[in-house]
Amino acid sequence: MMSSERLTDTIKDKYYIANTVKGVNKQLTQHDFPQTTRTWKRLSRLLSTEKLIPLCIFAPLCLLIGIINPTFFSWQTWQNILMQVSNVGILALGAMFVLTSGGLDFTAGDGVSLAGVFAATIFVSSRMSNTATILAGVLMGGMIGAANGLIVTKLKIQPFIATLSVMTIIKGLLLFISEGTIIHMDVEGATFTKLGRGIVRFPGAAGVNAIGNPLGVPVAFLIYMGVALLAYVLLHRTRFGQAVYAMGGNEEAARLAGVKVDYYRFWAFTFAGICTGMGAIVTLARVASIGISLGGNKLLMDVVAAAVIGGTSVSGGRCNIFGVVIGSFIIICITSALIYLNVDTNWRDLVKGVIILSALSIDVAVKAASIRSKKKALAAG
Repeated sequence: MMSSERLTDTIKDKYYIANTVKGVNKQLTQHDFPQTTRTWKRLSRLLSTEKLIPLCIFAPLCLLIGIINPTFFSWQTWQNILMQVSNVGILALGAMFVLTSGGLDFTAGDGVSLAGVFAATIFVSSRMSNTATILAGVLMGGMIGAANGLIVTKLKIQPFIATLSVMTIIKGLLLFISEGTIIHMDVEGATFTKLGRGIVRFPGAAGVNAIGNPLGVPVAFLIYMGVALLAYVLLHRTRFGQAVYAMGGNEEAARLAGVKVDYYRFWAFTFAGICTGMGAIVTLARVASIGISLGGNKLLMDVVAAAVIGGTSVSGGRCNIFGVVIGSFIIICITSALIYLNVDTNWRDLVKGVIILSALSIDVAVKAASIRSKKKALAAG
């Protein structure tokens, strides 16, 4: 039998060894392998439930649509989807910046129409100048965004009222400029149409699809991915992005911390306006005609739905670029499914409205859960 004193010493030794090993492992994790630790943390954040919600909606949706119509999985169908998703997605990325900063923008839909009409007018008057057309559309979009930003920051009008007022002004300008008609463009030989219709062939692919287009990725979608990459850099690698998150999380705290709230909010609206102009050019290059009905409230609904379903908080301070990209796909795929099922147009709007409401409910629930977990952590600490 082991004496009680010896037994106590043995237990102490085992306890000392266990704690020593634990301390060494902790030191190795924190110091010897810092990059590995950071990589795993980033991966865990990427795979968090909140960020996977859009993907969990998108995957079953695609499967359901494929069951309804097997041609959905053909590359010809996906080429069309990639073209359609580009316009909504570019606008949704712009809306994401405004929402994350704690603002709201109602001008995206009608802004596309105004920027498109202005660009089409320049195209006709400049005898098909591609550069002038592109710059005109982007510039008009940027001016709309800058006007929103100035009204909100200088006149101190709430974004809801400010952008609603600007939207009404845009509708009036559209009727004045276009006289309520659709502007048709003779784009034969115009190179800017490649922005909306061009296809980058797959390496080694020499064939065409059923409607004669080459097999490849639409240029419009590549532009969309470029804007998404730019949005990521701005949000995660610049002071502007840090300010956008800070303003949306707690505007007063950000102001006390020295963040120039009005300055950065102005540029958040301006960036959204530039995205509106880019979306207008991509759309104009694809359809070669534009009028007051091209954008409007239906497009605005799609843009907001894509941003919110993608994980952008309507109360600010949180967004997910990957989620916004998936959200834009979800909106276009839902529209495609309703077309396959020959659903009436009014019912399509009803379904999208239900989706937005559901997304907002999830947003509120996720934020409430996050607040509760932070309170528990503070209480435990």
